Amino acid sequence: MGDAWRILECVCSEETARRRLEADVLAGRHPAANRNFELYLEVKRAWEPIIIPHTVIDTDAPLEECIERGVAALTTP
Repeated sequence: MGDAWRILECVCSEETARRRLEADVLAGRHPAANRNFELYLEVKRAWEPIIIPHTVIDTDAPLEECIERGVAALTTP
């Protein structure tokens, strides 16, 4: 279709990740039984940085700011 690739990397602080994951576990909001903070830490240890151009969206920022950043990355040639 001729569209360019866009990579949006969503990040947050470790404390935010822990808080979000623990809240989801308590509420039973996710179907994956192993989705918890320990899995987050395991994946984080194995994570390889993205070395090609991409947009980082810090989801600790207000939602509106995250959306604006994502839309800008998707609509900028």
